[in-house]
Amino acid sequence: MAILRKKAEFENLNVPNEILEYIANNIKSNIRELEGSLTKLTAYAKFTHNDLSIALAEEALRDIIFPNETRDVTPDLIIKTVSDHFNIRLPISHPISAIKRLFTLARLLCIFVAQ
Repeated sequence: MAILRKKAEFENLNVPNEILEYIANNIKSNIRELEGSLTKLTAYAKFTHNDLSIALAEEALRDIIFPNETRDVTPDLIIKTVSDHFNIRLPISHPISAIKRLFTLARLLCIFVAQ
């Protein structure tokens, strides 16, 4: 836990002790994974515009804490996730030509992630 506190202080992160304790209790393999988990959690919180919490830590670190748990990534899941991030409502009721510029980045991101 001291390693995580030092990392948080070094990077000027305001991480509650309960979250540091959650990470320390669930990741025991090595220092690199501890620090990487803290970095991943803070980046995930910034990306999703959420405050740090235990629930967010469970969601963000699920693949590290439970590496054998598989998640089916389908094209529909990718489209839903990208459209949620860009605040795009589905299904699109306007003609694509009228709003093409708005959706170009989202569409390309969906294609990239699907590959």
